[in-house]
Amino acid sequence: MKTKRNGQLGLAVFLILGIALASVLIVSGAECSSQECTGTVSLNLGNSAPTIPFVDSVSAVTLNGGTTKVVYVLFNATDVNGYEDLDHATASVTLFKSGETNRTSSSCVAQTNTTDTTVFNCSVTMQFYDSAGADWGIDATVDDDSASSAQNNTETFTVNALDYVTQDVTEIAWTSVSAGTNDAEADNTMTLTNGGNQDYTVLNVTGYDAVYSGNTINAENFSLDSETGQTTGQVYMVNDTAVDVTGVITGLTSHGADVTEEIFFYVDVDNGLPSGTYAQVESWVVKVA
Repeated sequence: MKTKRNGQLGLAVFLILGIALASVLIVSGAECSSQECTGTVSLNLGNSAPTIPFVDSVSAVTLNGGTTKVVYVLFNATDVNGYEDLDHATASVTLFKSGETNRTSSSCVAQTNTTDTTVFNCSVTMQFYDSAGADWGIDATVDDDSASSAQNNTETFTVNALDYVTQDVTEIAWTSVSAGTNDAEADNTMTLTNGGNQDYTVLNVTGYDAVYSGNTINAENFSLDSETGQTTGQVYMVNDTAVDVTGVITGLTSHGADVTEEIFFYVDVDNGLPSGTYAQVESWVVKVA
């Protein structure tokens, strides 16, 4: 009988030592009484850091002209201590590209939870002027309740080129100009705004003759400049011909939060023209390239 009990005790010790290989184990014991041995077992299980094994791919993004666009990024966070050990409030996604401002998620929602994994859906707001390219990166992070962190920044995506140029007016007017006047400045200007992520090195304007009751103010009498009050140096139009005006008007050569170009219009009016409202024979065309 004594031999049998010793065998049982030996087996119990072996199992306890097996557990101790993976964690800290404390066994409290005392002298056996009446051939029965009792004791308490305390197991201190250590923390395991979370991981982010998967970040979902993001389809090529086409930004919205002149405004923002929300991009959604999904990623899986796993913690062997259980998904409840993840600190959901720390989940975050940052979109990054060399030379660009990082775009960080405004919120990350726990879309689904399983035993040890949470799928997060993060909303990131991008700007219309964020540069195009296939080298935008995704950096997903999350902490657990012990402040151990997980990170995955291996996924990339593409931002498409966005051409989006707007003008503030569709009509340029001179309320009253006397015959025989040169360099008469129009009552209003035209402002072009770059609402995309492309740069333009050329600004072409196509002008047309203005007519009234059989009388003509030739397109060659109209000129453009980037400044007010000009009497020399403007670029003059040629009827029904695209004229490069970048010599005096820089154009939308960059993209950003507020990139604009203001155009001033002038006219030389020949002597002998009768009073009246002169209107172009076709709409003028302003084109960037």
